[in-house]
This record gives sequence, structure tokens and C-alpha cells, in this order.
Amino acid sequence: EPWADHAADGLAWLFASEATDQLRMAVDRVVKTALSASLTAGPLDYHASNVVVSNSDFRLSVVDLGAIGYDWPGRRLAQYAMSVQSGVPGGRFRTALTPASVTQFSEALAQIHTGDLGSHVNELDAHALLIGAIAATQLRAVSTGAASAERTVAWGASETRITSLRTVILRTLSHDGPANDVRELLART
Repeated sequence: EPWADHAADGLAWLFASEATDQLRMAVDRVVKTALSASLTAGPLDYHASNVVVSNSDFRLSVVDLGAIGYDWPGRRLAQYAMSVQSGVPGGRFRTALTPASVTQFSEALAQIHTGDLGSHVNELDAHALLIGAIAATQLRAVSTGAASAERTVAWGASETRITSLRTVILRTLSHDGPANDVRELLART
């Protein structure tokens, strides 16, 4: 995956660190954990404009069938839970994910898919960390002038935004697993 190739560099930039071999290997384990999760059918595009709800019978109609496909439930949840406050002056990154919500969602996944609760928690935590790593890569592009003008205006590379993304990424969501290995390396910087 192209985004996976840049995840360690984005995280290293965000934490004013070096993308060491140790960090790259730890991020690679996170990527493998995330990609090993079971796929389910559902939305691929996170824009509400792709569905229409009938006022009379509340029937749901998909406007863009290309927005339906297979994806990881953990990535969907991590994406939905992440707020970037795009276009908000002084905007910050936030996440609604907590250790309790990750466990609750993982318990539901364990009833649907094979695997134990711990593996589902680690998979969801891996997806949450990778969403943060992708945001770090994009924020780095904004700060270096490599991002689109639209992204630069919407995000900006303020210290508030950088600090808030660090906080989101360092937030522990599981007891063990590869995402925590990355957090430990980043926290040392």
C-alpha cells in the first residue's frame, strides 16, 4: 500500500524524530496487523452525500454504488471517529475512540468474525494508529508546501494541529499489540 510506505516518515516528522529502522519495523508490524483483519461489505467513501434517505419510509438509497465495497470494519470506525476540524481556524485533531469503545466494538467483531477479542482490539488499534500516521503524512505535506492549495487552506500546519495529532496518536487504546510498540518509540522522542 502506498500510504504504508510513508507512515513511518510521517510519524517521525510529527514527533521531530528520525525514521529509524526500529520505527520502520514497528510500523510495518502495525500495517500487517491492520491488513490481516477480516474485510466486510460496506461504505468505502465517508461522505454523507452518497446516500439519500426517503422522508416517507426512511428507505436508504445509495447514490454512488462505487462507494460500496469491502473494507476493514476497524478502519471504518477509526475513520469515522477521527475529527480533523478541516477549515476551522485553530482546528485540532480529535478522536472519539477510547479503550472502552475499542473493546466494545471488538467484542461485536468477535461475534461476527473468527479470532479472539485481543486480536480484534489490536487490529482496531492498528487502524487507528495508521489513520493518525496518514494524517501526519498529509500534515507534513501541508507544512512543506507539497500539499494541494485546498488542503493547505483547510488544515494549515499550526502548532495546535500538530500537538493535537500527537496527542491522538499517543492515546493508548489497547493493552498490548504493535500499535503500542510504535507509541512507546514515539513517546521517547
